Amino acid sequence: MKRYHVALGVALTTAALLLLFSASALAATKPSVSLKTKPSSVTIGEALQLTGTVTHPKSGVKSVTLLRQVGTTWQSLTTAKLSSKHTFAVKVMLTPAGTWRLEAQYKVSGIKVRSKVVTVTVKAWTAVSAGWTHTLALKSDGTLWAWGDNGYGDLGLGNTGEKNSPTQVDPGSTWKAVSAGWDYTLAIKSDGTMWAWGENNDGQLGLGSADGNAHPSPTQVDPGTTWKAVSCGQYDTLAIKSDGTLWAWGYDTDGELGLGNTAEATSPRQVGGADTWASVSSGYGYTLALQSNGSLWGCGSDSRGELGLAATSGTYNTPTAIDAGISWAAVSVSAFDWYTMAIKSDGSLWACGHNDADQLGLGDTTDRATLTQVDPGSIWKAVSCGGGCTLAVKSDGSLWAWGSTTSGNLGLGSMDSTVATPTRVGMAGNWTSVSAGYEQTLALKSDGSLWAWGDNFYGDLGLGNTSNRDTPTEVGGGS
Repeated sequence: MKRYHVALGVALTTAALLLLFSASALAATKPSVSLKTKPSSVTIGEALQLTGTVTHPKSGVKSVTLLRQVGTTWQSLTTAKLSSKHTFAVKVMLTPAGTWRLEAQYKVSGIKVRSKVVTVTVKAWTAVSAGWTHTLALKSDGTLWAWGDNGYGDLGLGNTGEKNSPTQVDPGSTWKAVSAGWDYTLAIKSDGTMWAWGENNDGQLGLGSADGNAHPSPTQVDPGTTWKAVSCGQYDTLAIKSDGTLWAWGYDTDGELGLGNTAEATSPRQVGGADTWASVSSGYGYTLALQSNGSLWGCGSDSRGELGLAATSGTYNTPTAIDAGISWAAVSVSAFDWYTMAIKSDGSLWACGHNDADQLGLGDTTDRATLTQVDPGSIWKAVSCGGGCTLAVKSDGSLWAWGSTTSGNLGLGSMDSTVATPTRVGMAGNWTSVSAGYEQTLALKSDGSLWAWGDNFYGDLGLGNTSNRDTPTEVGGGS
């Protein structure tokens, strides 16, 4: 009887082992597919690498379909061919921004085999500022990215080496606003603190000195205060605190700081006593600003009519109302290269100032000392003045350009031409904002993608090289 139990136990054990072996063998031949992504987070304009391996009991499977979830359904994204080892690799571009759920699928013996779902975060570009020869931009996760000329530490990367593709500034921080000036930058973090870096020969960084040194790393301006907007000019800076007051510092030969004199200021000083400022734009030797009641104000040089005060000489060292009594609303105002563009609350576009390169878009090269309407009948929502050129977005999302293009900065397919009136850039109708630098232009589309064109000598377009572009080219995510 004892031997019988032993024999029975051995038989049961053997049977269990056989069953386990059979199950393992079945699992080994069971159809399956794996899916991996690299990286797990991308920016619109940046390629996502998808890789995986398939297993199946029968031959004949030659490709895998990649799917994305849209609502409650799955839609085909692309297909990938299998290698001889049944592996696959494919790059895809994902848009719009958001959270994407992806999986891989193939068919074997009439059965669909799917991978586990992988999740990818797609980030959008949300703001961009083109400076003299460098560019800064924000992503939807609050990270700040920089590229281009870096001779004075303009990029805030802790060094003075140029970058021709987006490189993150101060990893770990989150930001909400940025302005690139002439070889320097100021930006506001999500907590309202303001930080500066780059050239400081005239106190434009607001750090209490005009040392002329390169400041390659972000340094806080006026600790203990919070800010909501900033605009960098040539060598001067204007900013609005969270309480609505306006502050200025830097170069002030023409009274562009609005402080009642022409003395340089190396740290923030309040402009007047108003606390209702909504936006500000610093140009070359002059400043334009909007109050929350819709009134438009200017200070500084009016030598070319850039303030729109019906004069072409003299300076104004305190804010002076422009077209007093007319409501402009805080839609858009842009000051740059001795000329001004502004959008009224009804969407009409107006220009004044220097016009040697048709930058006013009025069909001639005559300066204007008062604001004159551009392209009557059109409705506009954004405008940016550059180095002798202007770009603007209409209410229908179309992008338009005029003025001089020496490096393709109008985006019209030419490196050297002058356009006297607004001319459409391509046929896309989903542009939301634009920023014109000295000879480079960057603009955002509604899907969160960022596009660049124009001069690229310093890599200021962020395209990974230094070749000029005369039509919009998409910017990748950087590293």
